[in-house]
Amino acid sequence: MILLAVLLTLFSGGALALLLGTWFERFPKIIATFSLLTCLLGFAILYQEPEPWLVAFKTPWIQAFNINFHLALSGLSFWLCVLALVVSLLAISISKSSKGSYYAAVCWSIMALLGIFLAADIFLFFIFWEIALFPIYFLLSAQGNEASHPSLIRYIIYTQASGLILLLSIVGLAFAHLQMSGILTFDYHTLTQGHLPLHIQRYLLCGFALAFMIKLPIFPLHSWLPSIFMSAPVPVILVGVLIKTALFGLIQFSWPLFPEASKELSVVFMTIGLISMLYGALLAFSQNEPKKVIAYSTLSHVGFMLMGVFSHSKAAYLGVSLLMCATALSGAGILMLLDLLYKDRSSMPIHTVSGLWSLAPRYSFALLIVLLASLGAPMFGNFMGEWLVLWGVFNDSIIMAVFASLGIIFSAIYCLWLFQRLAFSTESKDAQQAMPHDLTWSQLCAYGFIVLTLLFLGLHPKDIVSAIASSAPSTTQLSTLNRRPI
Repeated sequence: MILLAVLLTLFSGGALALLLGTWFERFPKIIATFSLLTCLLGFAILYQEPEPWLVAFKTPWIQAFNINFHLALSGLSFWLCVLALVVSLLAISISKSSKGSYYAAVCWSIMALLGIFLAADIFLFFIFWEIALFPIYFLLSAQGNEASHPSLIRYIIYTQASGLILLLSIVGLAFAHLQMSGILTFDYHTLTQGHLPLHIQRYLLCGFALAFMIKLPIFPLHSWLPSIFMSAPVPVILVGVLIKTALFGLIQFSWPLFPEASKELSVVFMTIGLISMLYGALLAFSQNEPKKVIAYSTLSHVGFMLMGVFSHSKAAYLGVSLLMCATALSGAGILMLLDLLYKDRSSMPIHTVSGLWSLAPRYSFALLIVLLASLGAPMFGNFMGEWLVLWGVFNDSIIMAVFASLGIIFSAIYCLWLFQRLAFSTESKDAQQAMPHDLTWSQLCAYGFIVLTLLFLGLHPKDIVSAIASSAPSTTQLSTLNRRPI
């Protein structure tokens, strides 16, 4: 019942914030914060269980089609849910909005994202997948301007196309299982026990992969991402959590449901990931906008994680899981800092805000730390995740591991070059206007929490990695799909 209570808490918290925001300006932020903290407490209680991934809630929903409201918690979904709640609290902590609709959208978007991570019925997974669009769209449109409308329309088109392809794939999977077994079901765990013919696996795998790669995004389906970054203040939730739902979907719907086809097409998907990684890294070099650098950096990172998903290695699976958490925190930290720099401006070339180190040393130092974490410096969680993914990819293909290593090197170069141009170039007059005063102590505490968490993930990943490894229902499948033992 705790899983259902978490979703209901977020829904009611958002409704209450929307209702009271009409009369009281301070209440919506307090209500949203209290709702999120209550949900974190619920997951803390579940963590005390000897095996929290066994927790589930199931009740009949659409009985004519054997669709159930089925929630289940795994080791991976547990940490992704905690991550979503933490990132949303960070987003609220830096928000200066007094609108109840804003905090309602935050609560409802997190409710939908948690539903994606917890859904054990694939039709319920689709419902939460679609619900997540509306509050995220509101967060983008409410903070944007008229110039951002084309980018938002493009985002909706891509997202709805992703949802349509996902729905067709889900219906196809249920129908194929019905033809094979005579049982109509949308239960994820039941479907993983079925064995579909290879040619059907190929079609369904490509459908699911296409739907999720649009949402990641992956080259050449990425054009909505840079435009969204530049057209409006980007919600931390979008980069921190929403993109991770697509990676989670790939993990859930690739090799567990279509093992033979996933193995057969692994080289194709790994190549797509490698191209996206190198393409994003090279484009990041040529950008003169800090936000565009981070946008293409995100494209590069998700391409690298796509390689890890389809390398079918236990090490890569654990590395991708760890990277999902680490990149969400480091990406959230970078975006929070850049939003302070951009404020309400839609464009700010790098050369116009140079010389920040002398103007705002605390801000510059915080930016340096999160950029170091993002590029995979040792001691941070990003480094551990990248190392595990590279280990798994090397086990599968030495050539791809070498090119992936080049992508990581490029990441280090463009991140450090971005910081050098922002912090140490000749001081500009626009920089004084963009950063009239340094970070406050309350802001430093928020960034300090991000840095300490990233250090914990890098120096002591055992608790998270062991929980994810022991709870993964298809971990044993991974070893059978490896081409060579780790």
